[in-house]
Amino acid sequence: MITMIFRFSLIMANAFLINLGFLFAFLIRYGLTFLKYNFLPYRKSLVFLTVIYVSALSFFRVISDNYSYRSTTIECTASV
Repeated sequence: MITMIFRFSLIMANAFLINLGFLFAFLIRYGLTFLKYNFLPYRKSLVFLTVIYVSALSFFRVISDNYSYRSTTIECTASV
């Protein structure tokens, strides 16, 4: 039960950090003003992009079997 809660919280943290990265990229590119015509496509595809990125993290086993992150680049690329 605790591992399921931990796994779910890890997935939610990944989803949050992925979207935070997108927002940070918007901030760097467009400054503090989020123009509606630039930001609206992101808002419409937010769920789709998050699912793709979390699935890619799972597919390439960036998170190991014991639900911890791989520590080196070699460990991440070894599964490819």
